[in-house]
Amino acid sequence: MAEYDDEEEGIVHPADPAQPLVDLVNSVNDPQAQEVMRDAAIRIQDYTVRRQIADDNQAASDRLMTNLGTFKDGLTALASSDPGAVGLGVSVAPDMIDGFVSLNPFLPDDQKDAIRDSITRDIQTEVVRAGVLSAADKDEALARALLDAHSGLLDDNARTGLTGYISAMASARNMDAEASARQRNEDSIRLTNHSTVNYLNALVDPKTGEVQLPPQFAQRVTADPTLPPGASAAMLATFNRVRDGDGETDWHSFADMANRIANGQQVPLDEVFGQIGNGLKVADAALLARGSVDSMAPPAQREFRQLDATIQAARQMLAPPEYGVAGTRAFERFMSWMVPQYRAAGPGSLNPNAETFILPREGGATFWNQFAPRLDDFVTAQAAPPERPSLEAIFSRGRK
Repeated sequence: MAEYDDEEEGIVHPADPAQPLVDLVNSVNDPQAQEVMRDAAIRIQDYTVRRQIADDNQAASDRLMTNLGTFKDGLTALASSDPGAVGLGVSVAPDMIDGFVSLNPFLPDDQKDAIRDSITRDIQTEVVRAGVLSAADKDEALARALLDAHSGLLDDNARTGLTGYISAMASARNMDAEASARQRNEDSIRLTNHSTVNYLNALVDPKTGEVQLPPQFAQRVTADPTLPPGASAAMLATFNRVRDGDGETDWHSFADMANRIANGQQVPLDEVFGQIGNGLKVADAALLARGSVDSMAPPAQREFRQLDATIQAARQMLAPPEYGVAGTRAFERFMSWMVPQYRAAGPGSLNPNAETFILPREGGATFWNQFAPRLDDFVTAQAAPPERPSLEAIFSRGRK
């Protein structure tokens, strides 16, 4: 045991008591008491040294785990961002881990091999898992190839989980692709329909409701990329058909279409276009076409429900079955007045709460009387005379 002399120079051994303890021992004059104090100082110093060694070992272990964690995170991030680097990550892990473990002076030599193998396998497993998951998000074939190539690094549960994820993501991608394709198709149809309705509206004079022929109309329709060939052909055929006249609207056909739209049914534009000039004026066809295109939108449904309710009320009042032809003509007179008024006043004009309401709020009887059946509506159809047999038929019967 070294003498505890304040003036002694030299390097202090870690097992020697700290200077405050030396000073404490030297401050006692009684030799026996000094021995007791010296033994206590040695025990205190022994604890301090062992505690320092333990702290150093823990710090070294913490540094090792931090370095390993950083290395592991780096490899898994590389595999996740680039699944093709999985093989690289798996191959470099053993050498890097061997370096970490071998150079650590605080790990017991008899445990280094087991520690090296455990850490290496853990990192390789995480690298493979990260790469397979990343690949599964993009490419089923690549993900399965990676899993097959490195399946030996995974246990059964890990392989089963990754296999299920690959299949689930492939199915999800197919579902998303189908949904996207359907949505693109619906968007394309919607764009085409709206473009077609806009061109149809361009053929209507907003002031008179009669046909107008805009300059270079056919050229613009032909050059419009939002119109597929079929829609362009239908629009051009309609334009050609109405250049010489608009025709009249069959109000019963109009009422039936309006009823279908009010009930959420999309009347095909082909059906509407097919009756333009032959049962539908262009302005009335444009009204139905616009409602049909927007039939699933709440505002359009609400608007056409009001229109249909007005039409059905007029039918019940003016054209009950017992009125026959006279009721039919009375209903047609009302429709010939109401629909142009409705087009001119705009949406909401059949709502009793709207300022633009086109029907009377009071004095309804007088209003409806102007459309009621008249004397000249009661027309009795003449029965056609019976067909007279020919002379040949008469003589043929006689011969028989």
